Amino acid sequence: MKRFLLFSLLAVVLVSTLFVTSCRKKYNDVSIEVTVSYPIMTLLNGKYFSINIGGALPATSVIASAYDTFYKQNCPVVVDFTQVSNLSAGLYPAYVSAKNLYGFTSYDTVWIGVTNVSDTLNLSGTWINNFLGNQYTYVNKVANGFFTTTNLLGVDVIASPAFVTPSFFLVTSVTGSSANVVFPSTAPDLVTYTAALNLVTGDTTMVYYVNYSGVQDTVNYFK
Repeated sequence: MKRFLLFSLLAVVLVSTLFVTSCRKKYNDVSIEVTVSYPIMTLLNGKYFSINIGGALPATSVIASAYDTFYKQNCPVVVDFTQVSNLSAGLYPAYVSAKNLYGFTSYDTVWIGVTNVSDTLNLSGTWINNFLGNQYTYVNKVANGFFTTTNLLGVDVIASPAFVTPSFFLVTSVTGSSANVVFPSTAPDLVTYTAALNLVTGDTTMVYYVNYSGVQDTVNYFK
């Protein structure tokens, strides 16, 4: 009788174990479809900054927000300063990115100018190319030693409006009435060596070279 009861109990345990095992849920990774949407990023403090050689990077000055209008989500913003050297004069890119919940990422770039030139230097105004009235650019100061220009290639703004290309430049040093100028490496068709800036009062000029359609041209701007 005891053997029969023991056998019955073992049978019940075995059947219960098999039942539980057969009913156990199996979890698999589930793929879902999402709508492609990228955060809209806004640079709240502009995209041009200037620091002195050896100065601190403008980490607290580069401010941006990002919002995904489809997913109604504020997205975190990351600023990457790894390409910036504060020890050498020049123009450096800092990359800004923002990623939404599903990994779609937007990018933008701010530019850091590293220079020790005096903040009193101001080249803002209308610069005329070779004294030809339709070949001109507007220069605007955006930071210490840092300027934007509306007509990088020096084209005739009336005859060739499609080729009017905005850009920017940094004055890296001033010695007497002469100064060195650098343009960003991303400027279209621009020869990469530095420009020459003459700061003689009443005869301020800037000379640099561009390759346009395979032909090297000199761009002479006279303030």
